Amino acid sequence: MSDIRKYITILENAEILDESFKTAQEKFSVAHEDEHEVKEYIEQFKDLAKRNIIKGQDKDIGKWIKAGWDEFKVFIDKNATIKSNRMKKNISKKNVIEIYNKNGIKVVIPLTKSSSCLYGSNTKWCTAGKEDNKFNYYFKQNNVALIYVLYGRMKMAIAVQLNDLDSGIYEIFDEEDTSVDRADFMEFVDNNVTPENLIALVKPHKDELLSYSLSDDLKNMIYSLNLKKPVDEHVIVNITDEEIMDYIATDALLSYKFIVYTGSERLRTELEDSIATNARISVQYAIHVLNGRFKKGEDSISKDPRESAAYAKSVIKGRFKKGEPAILTIPHYALFYAKDVIGGKFEEGEDIIIKGGAKYAYAYATLISKERFEQAEDMLSRELDDKSKQVYNKMFDANL
Repeated sequence: MSDIRKYITILENAEILDESFKTAQEKFSVAHEDEHEVKEYIEQFKDLAKRNIIKGQDKDIGKWIKAGWDEFKVFIDKNATIKSNRMKKNISKKNVIEIYNKNGIKVVIPLTKSSSCLYGSNTKWCTAGKEDNKFNYYFKQNNVALIYVLYGRMKMAIAVQLNDLDSGIYEIFDEEDTSVDRADFMEFVDNNVTPENLIALVKPHKDELLSYSLSDDLKNMIYSLNLKKPVDEHVIVNITDEEIMDYIATDALLSYKFIVYTGSERLRTELEDSIATNARISVQYAIHVLNGRFKKGEDSISKDPRESAAYAKSVIKGRFKKGEPAILTIPHYALFYAKDVIGGKFEEGEDIIIKGGAKYAYAYATLISKERFEQAEDMLSRELDDKSKQVYNKMFDANL
């Protein structure tokens, strides 16, 4: 009997917790218009609590409901950074070369896109971003060493051509990805850490770094793919599965281009896994390659309002329920969805359409639902021009 009671208590507590998260979603969404972002932060909170990165009262979502959205967001951002720092300790030495670590200054050369993203986090470097990351392009394709200088919470990057280390030519970037001069860099660090000294520390690792370069066949393939040109058959044959996995399959766009412009079935499953991480490319893949639904990509598509609406219209040719929560965060896409997917009244989207203003509400009523839009009429009466009011009044026997 005691076991049954314990089980019932567990279920009741779970239900209470679920209701608390629903309350958090509702209250935070009032303070912050992007409901999708609120949901992502709540999911991060759950993950951090599960991993015991946050403890005690901080694990109680009720505390943050009372504190409000702004404090909750700051708290999650701070603890997500702690999580990243723990992950950093677990990075394999094969993924990075550390060339300097003294007086609070750490200097590393990342060897993989994932380590570049980790050590370049909270910057705007094109080699450290989640979308359209250029790390492989610079390092593996063009033999550019990327030297990341970490000093407390501040970061700078030095880019230098591995085949020209003695030329004295290099470029320095601040956290905003703005090119800065040597004097700016020297204000950032102490006098012992000059760009020239750091480049000298790269030289013993030159051969190792160049070993990460792409083969000529792979370079030729990538060149053809980026030009949207068919790839020579002998090039495809000469490229190994390992090269495809290490370079092509780590990039959603290249994975898509490989399938389209080679016509090859090699590693199709792995390449599709890569494509599925990018909402826009997943939709293009569904339209131009599969001519139908791309189930693997629907999770990423559903988080993007524009791509969810496009996927519903061009692929499903009907409602995409999984993507509607994202669509319902942006008036434009809710209106588009009502017009081009549902083809009429979209009750779930009416609140967000009203937030788009009188023009959106007027278009929805007169062109899409073709019904009187009573909850928007106070706004329509205040904001519409006289001609539009006359059209609305005549269509719906109203009195704006």
